Amino acid sequence: MKRVYIGVSGVGRGHAMRSSRLARRLIDLGIDVLTSSYGDGVEVLKKYLGEERVHQVYGYDYAWSDKGLDWGATIVYSLFSGRLAIKRIVEEVECIKEFSPDLVISDSRPSTLVASSYLGIPSVLITNQLSIFTLNWMSRRVVSKLFNKIWGLAEKILVTDLPPPYTISYGTIVPFLHMFRERVVFTGLLDDLTRYSVMPIGQRDIDLTIVVSAPSGDRVRYMVSILRLVKRLRGRGLKIVVIGDSRLKGAYDGVKMLGWVPDALEYIRRSRAVFLRGGQTAILESIMSGVPMLVSPAPRQTEQENNGLSVERLDIGRLVPYQTMSLDPDLAVGMVVDLVNNVDEYVSRVLDIRDVALETGGIEGAINALIETISI
Repeated sequence: MKRVYIGVSGVGRGHAMRSSRLARRLIDLGIDVLTSSYGDGVEVLKKYLGEERVHQVYGYDYAWSDKGLDWGATIVYSLFSGRLAIKRIVEEVECIKEFSPDLVISDSRPSTLVASSYLGIPSVLITNQLSIFTLNWMSRRVVSKLFNKIWGLAEKILVTDLPPPYTISYGTIVPFLHMFRERVVFTGLLDDLTRYSVMPIGQRDIDLTIVVSAPSGDRVRYMVSILRLVKRLRGRGLKIVVIGDSRLKGAYDGVKMLGWVPDALEYIRRSRAVFLRGGQTAILESIMSGVPMLVSPAPRQTEQENNGLSVERLDIGRLVPYQTMSLDPDLAVGMVVDLVNNVDEYVSRVLDIRDVALETGGIEGAINALIETISI
């Protein structure tokens, strides 16, 4: 039996969700799979794969300020703290060595690629970031070269996004394609695309589904801003559902708060619009469901901010800046109402992008790319 090891970034839940889907598909093909992660990723992987297929590893220390997650400080600390970097790599080497896989997959985890290269095992990278834009220009050059070196260890790079000009994480992918072009395969949403269907607008019984998703350190702050928004939206007569966090469960001012649900798509596809944090996976899921979106990125979360700009560039939703959510919630309410009232126009554009997403192949496209890399 072939074996595949998947090292998964534990920041938020998006990486773990898509990697769990890939792992399940590989298991269906008769392949033995072991995953490893930290932080939020461990909980998600255990939920979908079972504890026996998940190894918890040493995570990263994230820098938080009063304005939210400080990615600049986080990245600099992680990259240049040699002792911690070595600890992660050594732990990864030992884990991979013990499992003895035929192929190593890294979902945005540098230590996984370094460890597999050291052990001489073929590797594939899954990512929607070929570099970052969070630091000053001099630091960006250094970080870009580091990404080039580390991501370049992979035999193939599966970019879980749409090809240009429809790319969602445009700013962290398209400007850097020249560094990896021969190895890049655009897979779109890493999921079975046949499970996504589009409900006619007239049959949708939810005006807005709000998905609460954020790294642990920022989640409470986000929930407070969501509750303020919900209170104002209820005054406009909108039917609202809130999902995504078990602490938000029950009823609040007439709004259904369902907490964590096993399949968010059940509610998203029934919605005229969806309110997201701006994760790329969530945006692609909304596109596949034919639902326009409002994106409100976490403060200093440059990736989500760029994703929100792409949503507006493609005219499939609205960007609601965090400052607007906290300082001018009435303006945020107006943006929500505008989208819901003009949903027909937005849905038409979303469906055009959905056609592009279907052409990428999703998880089956990713499986085909893996088969080309190594006979699995």
